[in-house]
Amino acid sequence: MKYILQCLSLSVLSIYLLNGCIDDKSEGAYIPLSEINFEVGQDSFYTDYGSQTVIPAPKITQTMGEKELTYEWRASLQKGSNEDSLKYISYDPELQYTFRELGEYRVRLRVSNGDVSKMYNYRVFVRTAFIEGLFVLSADEQGKGRTSFLRTSQESDVWQGVESEFKTHAVEAVNPEIVLDDPTDATSGNMRGGSVLYLTCRKSQKIYQFDNKTFDLLYIFDVKQELPRIKPVAVVTGFKGPYPGDPATLYVMPDRGNAAGLNPLNYFLYEDSQIFPAEAVYDKWAIALPPGNLHAFLYFMDNRRERMDCIFSVFFGMMTFTSNSRDIFKGYHVLNLTGRTSEERGGMSELWTVATDKTNVSRVRITKFMESGMSFTAFDDPKEKSYEISDPLTLTGQSTMVMAHNNLGVCFYNNGSKLYRWKYVEGNAEVQPLPVEADAVLSVEGEITSLEASTNRLYLYIGVWNPRAIG
Repeated sequence: MKYILQCLSLSVLSIYLLNGCIDDKSEGAYIPLSEINFEVGQDSFYTDYGSQTVIPAPKITQTMGEKELTYEWRASLQKGSNEDSLKYISYDPELQYTFRELGEYRVRLRVSNGDVSKMYNYRVFVRTAFIEGLFVLSADEQGKGRTSFLRTSQESDVWQGVESEFKTHAVEAVNPEIVLDDPTDATSGNMRGGSVLYLTCRKSQKIYQFDNKTFDLLYIFDVKQELPRIKPVAVVTGFKGPYPGDPATLYVMPDRGNAAGLNPLNYFLYEDSQIFPAEAVYDKWAIALPPGNLHAFLYFMDNRRERMDCIFSVFFGMMTFTSNSRDIFKGYHVLNLTGRTSEERGGMSELWTVATDKTNVSRVRITKFMESGMSFTAFDDPKEKSYEISDPLTLTGQSTMVMAHNNLGVCFYNNGSKLYRWKYVEGNAEVQPLPVEADAVLSVEGEITSLEASTNRLYLYIGVWNPRAIG
């Protein structure tokens, strides 16, 4: 009985003690916390690949004084409906970070003051700076190359008030270890997985392959090791394969001698005597690639042999035929040539040549060759214009010929500091003579070194070398 009473007493005492805790009116048990509030001016940021992203530290207020704050930045790359795990990238109040992949990132900032933590999510869009725009290849008096890029303004640039920036050292900034020694040519091509950029350097005998969107280096073709005789001056893009992303056939043009093939898929150069005779010395070339890339013509002029060799490829390069100009250019020196596709003839190819008589340089012959269906030759149905001149010819072998939009029937070319516009056909497709010196449409201070048409051939870009220019 005594044991039961003792247990009962202990139970009653426990109840009273529990009630005492619940009914305690003292304030010593409450600990106030300093809450954190964010004031963010911008939550979405656009940055160029390879450039540093800067997100300013948000303005932060606390409900209780100014406690010491710690910052933690994490980021994850969005992949469709999935997302990478968040990775630490910084502990500074202001984020300064270079993202190494293209795409959309969720960037999370976590701020703590010892009492509480608060998080805020930003969006960062890392885009390529080089997706669309004007690419410029140049070199100084010592032959050291430089690449520059002016990007076409995007919609996001407009609403953010971002002005177009002419980026100098575009490729070099991404690949600081590369020195472009005597660069001569820049050409775009296709590879499985995306487009690529080829830069040709004559003195070092190297061809660099870069990603066309990021300018990351993909491969270096060391021509000196594989074909020592070739000092490359250009890469000519041939014919794409029948499937999306198939690499194009490429040909390497030397400063002297015959051309060589370049296999971009297996990364090697090769001789092809069936296409390029060993005795050939090509000094001019042109390409006519119609829409759809079903067939195309490549033209290579050898003035020493007075012959032009042609590669005709059909069905996306699955079949290739060769032909030559026979005696068409016998006794003539071809100064320049250009290829085009004729929309009015259903995308058929045309070749235009300007030549002078070797025995009388005052005698000029302009010839227009037209593709003749599936005859596998580019030298059918020629239309000629022969005439004599008293003043020097305004077109030279160093001129760049650029055909304007097909419907305009206009060709632009340069000579020194002057730009000429040649209306090459009139009326019933009669070939017209070249403009004379007085017909120049533009004269600049310095030397016009390059011409390039926009993709729709409605705009003409002019590169000028002026050693007296400032800036």
